[in-house]
Amino acid sequence: MCKKTITHLLLILLLPFLLSAKDEVIKDYKYHSLNFRLPINWVLETKVLPPSEFDGMEELQIKGINDQSITILRIPDFFVRIDSSGEPLPPIDRGMMVIAEKSPITVAGINTSLIKTEVFFGNSEEVLVVYLKIEKFTYAIFCKNVSKNNFLKILETFKIKKSKSEQID
Repeated sequence: MCKKTITHLLLILLLPFLLSAKDEVIKDYKYHSLNFRLPINWVLETKVLPPSEFDGMEELQIKGINDQSITILRIPDFFVRIDSSGEPLPPIDRGMMVIAEKSPITVAGINTSLIKTEVFFGNSEEVLVVYLKIEKFTYAIFCKNVSKNNFLKILETFKIKKSKSEQID
């Protein structure tokens, strides 16, 4: 075999490994009290919601590939309402949510629930939802078009930054 043919064969054999290694590149992100890691090809977009309606509430949208997305709402405690099952409710009613499945989970040392919806904000849609209470805020994390296993892997990377009063020197 000639040198060129061997090089092409090696490239063909190694290409899947090179591509999968590229997809595994991870980037660290910080969002207020949260630190987390995501594939490098995901894009963050921060929105501060209009203060007249939602004073202090922010929305972080993270876009992946193939319509994958994670939205994190940072909600001040004075906006948070609790339903009869003890779950936080969004500060505004964007439509009905119907829970298909709910299981206990620990994220960043916080005991919470992983919720899978069958109706999300009035739309027939499967969305994975986690609520984290951190200091004076509730973080509502909504995940669309990401498998449960991949969402759990992402949640495993979540860490809480301690406030200055909690830091040990």
